[in-house]
Amino acid sequence: MVSGKGENAPIIARNRNDVLLAQLMPAVRAVDSAWEQKLREAPEVNRVAKKLEEREHSGITIEGAYSRGSNEARIIQELQMHRVQMLGQESPEQAVKALNDVSDPALHAAASANLALAIKDANPQESARLLAQAWQTLEKTKPPQDRLAILYRLTHTLASLGLQEQLASAVDQSFAAAGESTSAGLYQLTWIVQTSARFMPRHVLDKINDVRSPRLQAELLIALAEGLETEQYPPRKSKTNVGAIQSNQ
Repeated sequence: MVSGKGENAPIIARNRNDVLLAQLMPAVRAVDSAWEQKLREAPEVNRVAKKLEEREHSGITIEGAYSRGSNEARIIQELQMHRVQMLGQESPEQAVKALNDVSDPALHAAASANLALAIKDANPQESARLLAQAWQTLEKTKPPQDRLAILYRLTHTLASLGLQEQLASAVDQSFAAAGESTSAGLYQLTWIVQTSARFMPRHVLDKINDVRSPRLQAELLIALAEGLETEQYPPRKSKTNVGAIQSNQ
Protein backbone atom coordinates (compact mmCIF):
# COMPACT_ATOMS: atom_id res chain seq x y z
CA MET A 1 0.00 0.00 0.00
CA VAL A 2 1.22 3.48 -0.92
CA SER A 3 -0.43 6.16 1.15
CA GLY A 4 -0.51 9.92 1.19
CA LYS A 5 -2.00 12.84 3.05
CA GLY A 6 -4.90 15.08 2.18
CA GLU A 7 -8.68 15.40 2.36
CA ASN A 8 -9.38 13.63 -0.95
CA ALA A 9 -9.84 9.88 -1.22
CA PRO A 10 -6.91 7.72 -2.29
CA ILE A 11 -6.66 6.05 -5.70
CA ILE A 12 -7.66 2.40 -5.42
CA ALA A 13 -5.75 0.01 -7.71
CA ARG A 14 -5.78 -3.78 -7.87
CA ASN A 15 -2.54 -4.25 -9.82
CA ARG A 16 0.82 -2.78 -8.86
CA ASN A 17 1.90 -2.87 -12.51
CA ASP A 18 -1.08 -0.71 -13.50
CA VAL A 19 0.20 1.92 -11.07
CA LEU A 20 3.75 1.67 -12.41
CA LEU A 21 2.56 2.08 -16.00
CA ALA A 22 0.36 5.02 -15.02
CA GLN A 23 3.21 6.72 -13.17
CA LEU A 24 5.51 6.29 -16.18
CA MET A 25 2.96 7.74 -18.61
CA PRO A 26 4.69 11.18 -18.85
CA ALA A 27 7.90 9.43 -19.92
CA VAL A 28 6.00 7.37 -22.47
CA ARG A 29 4.32 10.49 -23.85
CA ALA A 30 7.67 12.18 -24.33
CA VAL A 31 9.08 9.16 -26.17
CA ASP A 32 6.11 8.14 -28.32
CA SER A 33 2.55 9.45 -28.03
CA ALA A 34 1.24 6.49 -30.06
CA TRP A 35 2.75 4.15 -27.48
CA GLU A 36 0.98 6.12 -24.75
CA GLN A 37 -2.37 5.69 -26.48
CA LYS A 38 -1.73 1.97 -26.83
CA LEU A 39 -1.03 1.61 -23.11
CA ARG A 40 -4.11 3.68 -22.25
CA GLU A 41 -6.25 1.08 -23.99
CA ALA A 42 -6.02 -0.86 -20.74
CA PRO A 43 -8.95 0.63 -18.73
CA GLU A 44 -7.27 0.41 -15.32
CA VAL A 45 -4.00 1.97 -16.53
CA ASN A 46 -5.93 4.82 -18.14
CA ARG A 47 -8.08 5.35 -15.04
CA VAL A 48 -5.12 5.50 -12.66
CA ALA A 49 -3.15 7.73 -15.06
CA LYS A 50 -6.03 10.22 -15.22
CA LYS A 51 -6.33 10.26 -11.42
CA LEU A 52 -2.60 10.92 -11.10
CA GLU A 53 -2.83 13.75 -13.63
CA GLU A 54 -5.69 15.37 -11.71
CA ARG A 55 -3.53 15.41 -8.56
CA GLU A 56 -6.70 15.30 -6.42
CA HIS A 57 -5.99 12.27 -4.27
CA SER A 58 -4.48 11.46 -0.89
CA GLY A 59 -2.31 8.63 -2.12
CA ILE A 60 -2.55 5.22 -3.76
CA THR A 61 -3.91 2.05 -2.23
CA ILE A 62 -3.01 -1.22 -3.97
CA GLU A 63 -5.37 -4.08 -3.11
CA GLY A 64 -3.48 -6.74 -5.06
CA ALA A 65 -0.19 -7.39 -6.80
CA TYR A 66 -1.07 -9.77 -9.61
CA SER A 67 0.70 -9.54 -12.96
CA ARG A 68 -0.61 -10.13 -16.47
CA GLY A 69 2.55 -11.95 -17.52
CA SER A 70 6.15 -11.56 -18.64
CA ASN A 71 5.26 -9.31 -21.58
CA GLU A 72 3.83 -6.70 -19.24
CA ALA A 73 6.90 -6.93 -17.02
CA ARG A 74 9.14 -6.37 -20.07
CA ILE A 75 7.16 -3.28 -21.07
CA ILE A 76 7.57 -1.83 -17.60
CA GLN A 77 11.31 -2.47 -17.70
CA GLU A 78 11.57 -0.68 -21.04
CA LEU A 79 9.60 2.24 -19.64
CA GLN A 80 11.90 2.39 -16.64
CA MET A 81 14.84 2.51 -19.04
CA HIS A 82 13.29 5.44 -20.92
CA ARG A 83 12.64 7.17 -17.60
CA VAL A 84 16.35 6.90 -16.75
CA GLN A 85 17.17 8.39 -20.14
CA MET A 86 14.86 11.36 -19.55
CA LEU A 87 16.11 11.98 -16.01
CA GLY A 88 19.68 11.91 -17.29
CA GLN A 89 19.01 15.15 -19.15
CA GLU A 90 17.20 16.86 -16.27
CA SER A 91 18.49 15.38 -13.00
CA PRO A 92 21.60 13.16 -13.26
CA GLU A 93 21.57 12.20 -9.58
CA GLN A 94 17.96 11.00 -9.78
CA ALA A 95 18.76 9.17 -13.01
CA VAL A 96 21.53 7.17 -11.33
CA LYS A 97 19.11 6.20 -8.54
CA ALA A 98 16.35 5.35 -11.03
CA LEU A 99 18.75 3.00 -12.80
CA ASN A 100 18.24 0.59 -9.89
CA ASP A 101 14.61 0.16 -11.01
CA VAL A 102 15.78 -1.43 -14.27
CA SER A 103 16.28 -5.01 -13.13
CA ASP A 104 16.61 -6.68 -16.54
CA PRO A 105 20.41 -7.05 -17.05
CA ALA A 106 20.44 -6.21 -20.78
CA LEU A 107 18.16 -3.20 -20.41
CA HIS A 108 20.10 -2.07 -17.34
CA ALA A 109 23.34 -2.18 -19.34
CA ALA A 110 21.72 -0.31 -22.24
CA ALA A 111 20.40 2.34 -19.85
CA SER A 112 23.84 2.59 -18.21
CA ALA A 113 25.47 3.23 -21.58
CA ASN A 114 22.94 5.95 -22.32
CA LEU A 115 23.31 7.55 -18.92
CA ALA A 116 27.12 7.50 -19.16
CA LEU A 117 26.86 9.93 -22.06
CA ALA A 118 24.20 12.11 -20.42
CA ILE A 119 26.26 12.71 -17.24
CA LYS A 120 29.76 12.81 -18.76
CA ASP A 121 30.19 16.50 -17.89
CA ALA A 122 28.27 16.62 -14.62
CA ASN A 123 29.85 13.48 -13.15
CA PRO A 124 32.72 12.09 -15.27
CA GLN A 125 33.71 9.46 -12.68
CA GLU A 126 30.21 8.02 -12.50
CA SER A 127 30.02 8.18 -16.29
CA ALA A 128 33.17 6.07 -16.61
CA ARG A 129 31.83 3.60 -14.03
CA LEU A 130 28.55 3.18 -15.90
CA LEU A 131 30.34 2.67 -19.20
CA ALA A 132 32.57 0.00 -17.67
CA GLN A 133 29.51 -1.62 -16.12
CA ALA A 134 27.82 -1.80 -19.52
CA TRP A 135 30.86 -3.54 -21.00
CA GLN A 136 30.99 -6.02 -18.11
CA THR A 137 27.34 -6.94 -18.57
CA LEU A 138 27.88 -7.32 -22.31
CA GLU A 139 30.67 -9.83 -21.67
CA LYS A 140 28.34 -11.94 -19.51
CA THR A 141 25.37 -11.72 -21.88
CA LYS A 142 24.85 -14.73 -24.18
CA PRO A 143 21.60 -14.25 -26.19
CA PRO A 144 22.54 -12.37 -29.40
CA GLN A 145 19.39 -10.24 -29.31
CA ASP A 146 20.23 -9.03 -25.80
CA ARG A 147 23.82 -8.33 -26.86
CA LEU A 148 22.56 -6.23 -29.77
CA ALA A 149 20.23 -4.32 -27.43
CA ILE A 150 23.25 -3.32 -25.34
CA LEU A 151 25.51 -2.63 -28.33
CA TYR A 152 22.79 -0.52 -29.94
CA ARG A 153 22.98 1.96 -27.06
CA LEU A 154 26.68 1.50 -26.36
CA THR A 155 27.67 2.42 -29.91
CA HIS A 156 25.94 5.79 -29.70
CA THR A 157 27.77 6.65 -26.48
CA LEU A 158 31.17 5.53 -27.75
CA ALA A 159 30.74 7.46 -31.00
CA SER A 160 29.66 10.61 -29.16
CA LEU A 161 32.64 10.35 -26.79
CA GLY A 162 35.05 9.65 -29.65
CA LEU A 163 36.30 6.38 -28.12
CA GLN A 164 37.35 4.80 -31.40
CA GLU A 165 39.12 1.71 -30.06
CA GLN A 166 36.12 0.71 -27.98
CA LEU A 167 33.83 1.62 -30.87
CA ALA A 168 35.73 -0.74 -33.20
CA SER A 169 35.26 -3.54 -30.67
CA ALA A 170 31.54 -2.75 -30.41
CA VAL A 171 31.20 -2.84 -34.22
CA ASP A 172 32.94 -6.24 -34.40
CA GLN A 173 30.73 -7.67 -31.68
CA SER A 174 27.62 -6.22 -33.32
CA PHE A 175 28.28 -8.02 -36.60
CA ALA A 176 29.03 -11.24 -34.72
CA ALA A 177 25.79 -11.00 -32.69
CA ALA A 178 23.75 -10.12 -35.79
CA GLY A 179 25.08 -13.23 -37.49
CA GLU A 180 23.56 -15.32 -34.71
CA SER A 181 20.36 -13.30 -34.37
CA THR A 182 17.02 -13.28 -36.13
CA SER A 183 15.90 -10.61 -38.56
CA ALA A 184 14.72 -8.55 -35.57
CA GLY A 185 18.34 -7.59 -34.88
CA LEU A 186 19.04 -6.29 -38.38
CA TYR A 187 17.54 -2.87 -37.65
CA GLN A 188 19.95 -2.46 -34.75
CA LEU A 189 22.92 -3.51 -36.88
CA THR A 190 21.93 -1.02 -39.58
CA TRP A 191 21.80 1.78 -37.00
CA ILE A 192 25.15 0.71 -35.53
CA VAL A 193 26.74 0.87 -39.00
CA GLN A 194 25.32 4.33 -39.58
CA THR A 195 26.54 5.52 -36.18
CA SER A 196 30.08 4.23 -36.69
CA ALA A 197 30.52 5.23 -40.33
CA ARG A 198 32.26 8.58 -39.90
CA PHE A 199 34.79 7.27 -37.39
CA MET A 200 36.01 4.11 -39.10
CA PRO A 201 34.48 3.81 -42.60
CA ARG A 202 37.05 1.31 -43.88
CA HIS A 203 36.71 -0.93 -40.83
CA VAL A 204 32.91 -0.92 -41.16
CA LEU A 205 33.11 -1.56 -44.90
CA ASP A 206 35.39 -4.56 -44.30
CA LYS A 207 32.77 -6.00 -41.95
CA ILE A 208 30.03 -5.39 -44.52
CA ASN A 209 32.07 -7.15 -47.22
CA ASP A 210 32.09 -10.27 -45.03
CA VAL A 211 28.27 -10.38 -44.95
CA ARG A 212 26.99 -13.22 -47.13
CA SER A 213 23.50 -11.92 -47.87
CA PRO A 214 23.52 -9.56 -50.91
CA ARG A 215 20.33 -7.89 -49.73
CA LEU A 216 21.70 -7.23 -46.25
CA GLN A 217 24.97 -6.02 -47.75
CA ALA A 218 23.03 -3.48 -49.81
CA GLU A 219 21.09 -2.25 -46.78
CA LEU A 220 24.26 -1.89 -44.74
CA LEU A 221 26.05 -0.02 -47.55
CA ILE A 222 23.16 2.43 -47.67
CA ALA A 223 23.44 2.86 -43.89
CA LEU A 224 27.19 3.43 -44.26
CA ALA A 225 26.63 6.10 -46.91
CA GLU A 226 23.99 7.83 -44.78
CA GLY A 227 26.29 7.73 -41.77
CA LEU A 228 29.10 9.41 -43.69
CA GLU A 229 26.80 12.33 -44.44
CA THR A 230 25.32 12.85 -40.98
CA GLU A 231 26.41 15.69 -38.71
CA GLN A 232 25.16 14.02 -35.52
CA TYR A 233 28.63 13.28 -34.20
CA PRO A 234 31.89 15.27 -34.04
CA PRO A 235 33.50 15.43 -37.52
CA ARG A 236 36.47 13.27 -38.41
CA LYS A 237 39.78 14.90 -39.29
CA SER A 238 39.42 13.76 -42.89
CA LYS A 239 36.02 12.89 -44.29
CA THR A 240 35.80 9.88 -46.57
CA ASN A 241 32.96 8.71 -48.74
CA VAL A 242 31.92 5.20 -49.73
CA GLY A 243 32.94 5.70 -53.35
CA ALA A 244 36.46 6.70 -52.37
CA ILE A 245 36.80 3.68 -50.10
CA GLN A 246 35.64 1.26 -52.78
CA SER A 247 37.80 2.81 -55.53
CA ASN A 248 40.95 2.26 -53.44
CA GLN A 249 40.32 -1.46 -52.96
